Amino acid sequence: MNSDRVLIRATSQRAGGGVQVAASFLDEVARLRRGDHNYSWLSRTDFWISSAVHDSLAAETVHELQPRVADHRPWQRVSSDQHYRVSFAVFGPEYRPHPLAGFHLAGYADVRSVYGVPRGEELSRSQALRWRFRGAISRSSIRRADELVVESASFRRTLQDRWGISAPIHLVPNVVNRVVYTPDSWEPVKLPMREAGVAVLSYVTRAYSHKNLEFLPRLHAAALSRGRQLRFWVSLSDDEWARLSPEFRAACDNVGVLRSAQVPTVLAAADGAIFPSLLESFSVSPLESFAMQRPCFASDRTFVRDSCDDAPCYIDPLDPESSADRILHVLDDPDEIKRMVTRGRQVLQRLPSASDRAIAYLGLIQTAWAGASHPLAPPRTTSRPRLARLFPVSGP
Repeated sequence: MNSDRVLIRATSQRAGGGVQVAASFLDEVARLRRGDHNYSWLSRTDFWISSAVHDSLAAETVHELQPRVADHRPWQRVSSDQHYRVSFAVFGPEYRPHPLAGFHLAGYADVRSVYGVPRGEELSRSQALRWRFRGAISRSSIRRADELVVESASFRRTLQDRWGISAPIHLVPNVVNRVVYTPDSWEPVKLPMREAGVAVLSYVTRAYSHKNLEFLPRLHAAALSRGRQLRFWVSLSDDEWARLSPEFRAACDNVGVLRSAQVPTVLAAADGAIFPSLLESFSVSPLESFAMQRPCFASDRTFVRDSCDDAPCYIDPLDPESSADRILHVLDDPDEIKRMVTRGRQVLQRLPSASDRAIAYLGLIQTAWAGASHPLAPPRTTSRPRLARLFPVSGP
């Protein structure tokens, strides 16, 4: 049965960066659909999203797109008799693609299934075996996609060179959500009380093991040994918070799981951001701190340097002693903080916007929808002219 409809899916996003990407993309799609565009199929597009994505969307987006909320687990069978010309999974793994879609385009940022266990992450034998098994299934799922979309060049190279993925892999970087730049859209958060003379660093994250959360109490202790206090604001669920060590809970305050519009509220109230992660595909957290004009203290790892250049203060996420020295030195130096903030703004100016990313995704869908062997001419847009350079639409 022929169909000219499109399906955009974000049903497996439950927490973390996947929710942020899906919500930001759909907010931009709603703006585009309300305006002038050349995507003839956009009025014939169905949107399936998880409840977590739904809760992060602007009210105008929900009204415009009328998404279907379906909290599918990635391995659940899709129950639908609707045929689609193209299906786009914003992020996978998509273990069970829609069975009645003619073309499958899948976003992929499952970093745990592509790289090995990072140095410094401690896993039990059962956890390591579970991750290995899950990784094999996740990688096999993307071999069923006609084309893939990833967020970083290094992630694409690893898929191609290490895992032999031969499907076209398009590169569309992660970006700062538009809401960060619109203070009128920020939502309130019940923030912890501040103590005089105590610096606070925020870490917007969930409790994945590679996020290196137990580094924070060790950093807290290292600062205390130098006669200083550091506290950390984290964004965890109640269950995640309860599972962490007493030392962690003594060094941190939990602001709870945040909606996209609450993130800038937390970043603005802290003295800076900390990002000691051990493994990422492309995290937008350091970029958000730049947008909020706050210094960022980040892991000295390629996945940060590739997008952030020299804007953060780099720390060793396995060495709390040297990290404490660097952080305290910067916090005592207003000129260095000013330099970092200025450099962060410069980094952001050369990166794409949320609108750019949405246009890149929609361009890939349009090419697939048209059945063309080459990219179509870009639609009318006010996006910046560097779009084609930033978003190559074919493999390297």
